[in-house]
Amino acid sequence: MTHSIRQAGIREGAFVLYSLVPYFPAKSVHVGVFVSPDNGFMIPAARRLENMEVYEITNKEIMLNSGISATCGPEVP
Repeated sequence: MTHSIRQAGIREGAFVLYSLVPYFPAKSVHVGVFVSPDNGFMIPAARRLENMEVYEITNKEIMLNSGISATCGPEVP
């Protein structure tokens, strides 16, 4: 969609995704920082679509062993 979001601009990214998500085909996959961090980035767009599916990556073999991701941040209301 854009490369103009500031680094760690979670609210900016959430707004852009929220604004544009209705224009994508059904079942589109939206990626924000390695699928999507648990920081609220996709919540506004998901609420706008209402019918959504959420998947959690739980395969430890593909995860870093460092614990919490550096992409985590405050949740977007």
